[in-house]
Amino acid sequence: MSDPGRCGCEVSVERGRLVVEPGGCGGALASVPGCRATAVHTLAGRDASAVVVRGEGRLGPRGVALLVAAGRFRSLLDGREPRLAALAGRDPLVAARKASSRGGWLSALAAESGLALAAEGVAGYGVLEPER
Repeated sequence: MSDPGRCGCEVSVERGRLVVEPGGCGGALASVPGCRATAVHTLAGRDASAVVVRGEGRLGPRGVALLVAAGRFRSLLDGREPRLAALAGRDPLVAARKASSRGGWLSALAAESGLALAAEGVAGYGVLEPER
């Protein structure tokens, strides 16, 4: 799938795993919002048991949980909040805080999707660095 965030990374789903081809996006998921957006967009409406960055390694459980939950959150928004859905791709930690702080149905979706829990206590995108 080509990258809607224009970073050049490519992603695919193989045997239930999200596979990231970083291309010209060194440190792709941790440092390039466009690559995160591509991964989250691909995960909208589906789960992945693992996330593998070719040539770099696998993400740890917290990183996988964050991306899967962001994809689920994006899917649950279902066009009702396009700006927040886009933010969930590029910056799921901020999207989780915004949705939770707005209360009501957005906060409920953040909880239902697992995004609020996955983002809890995560200070930055180091969780998206592959473990070797």
